[in-house]
Amino acid sequence: GNLVGASEFFWSPENLVSDPNSLNPTVSQSGTYALTAVNDQGCQDVETIVIEILPPVEVQLEEDITICRGEEYPIDGSGISGATGISWSPQFGLDDNQSFTPTTFAPYTIEYIATGFNDVGCTDKDTLIVNVLLVPEANAGDDVSICKGDSVLLSGSGGAIIDWFPTSTLSNPFDGDTWAKPTVTTTYTLT
Repeated sequence: GNLVGASEFFWSPENLVSDPNSLNPTVSQSGTYALTAVNDQGCQDVETIVIEILPPVEVQLEEDITICRGEEYPIDGSGISGATGISWSPQFGLDDNQSFTPTTFAPYTIEYIATGFNDVGCTDKDTLIVNVLLVPEANAGDDVSICKGDSVLLSGSGGAIIDWFPTSTLSNPFDGDTWAKPTVTTTYTLT
């Protein structure tokens, strides 16, 4: 502050300032504070200031996530508090980089940084890694025709886990190469 002509000064309430006789005391709670300046003749002037201490900005994102390429995932922003706004970087792969709960559709693994802020410039940030897995391409082979009562070898590929359906006429529905002995025309699906 500027105290022209003052020989003494003090802040009040005294119990809420770090040093009532300092021009730059610190305070720990919101409220109205008064600075009283007194000159050598005993004249005084009082100036007040209202200080609002905002809650801290905290950005605590969920644990890193894993999605398959092509999937969308709504990011949980419930761990963000005290912020009046947020900015996600990079904005690539997000539907809204200023949303507390954006949806990601990242086509590859990305590390996002979310920076929360309030109206007076307080900030906090956290990171979230979105791991994107490649989607296997299932290949069930070409369509075939067989005579009733015959078997045919189905050869499928495309993933670490093979699952044929329907299973009732297969020798092993969990093997890429399995024998099929259908009694009627059947469409087998590989996942």
